[in-house]
Amino acid sequence: MKLSLESLADKTLFKKLLAENIVTFEYRKLDGSRRNTRGTLNYTKIKNGTETKIEFGGNNKSNNAKPEQITYWDFFANGWRSPRLVGQTIIIKNIEPLNVTDDKVLKINNRLYEIYEKRESIKRRVKEIKKELNQTTKINVTYIGTLEVHDINKITKAKVELESLEEERTMLRREVERLQKIKSNTN
Repeated sequence: MKLSLESLADKTLFKKLLAENIVTFEYRKLDGSRRNTRGTLNYTKIKNGTETKIEFGGNNKSNNAKPEQITYWDFFANGWRSPRLVGQTIIIKNIEPLNVTDDKVLKINNRLYEIYEKRESIKRRVKEIKKELNQTTKINVTYIGTLEVHDINKITKAKVELESLEEERTMLRREVERLQKIKSNTN
């Protein structure tokens, strides 16, 4: 799963994933190289005896990262990291749910991530269709003064596809709500 941390929704989702799971992900460092890491924001998974507050200049502060940074516990480095992730696209490779009581929660989480990816795909397709419609209408109305039959057919098909995509998004939204209810009742 890819998350664009330019988006507030993706940034919020990423922080939630880190808070509720151990997440293996990849991001681009400032020098341009890629870093694979495994991290969390859940203090229960950090080794006993480890300081759970970050020390800066002798003062204990829970976090003084800049807005473009996201602080997390890095299991590979065995310490806190605050890379500049906002504005990047990160690749989530694995999500290990915490305190999973049974396989049901894991299956629900996997389905939720599949739905998230499908909804993002639909969102991209809707943008493409709207852009195509906008270009078709502008070109024909501006330069010809009238829409030709094949353009009208193209517009009609695009509108039907848009309606279908919106129905699918609504159905997926309902499924997310249903799965979240099941998940909250399982925990």
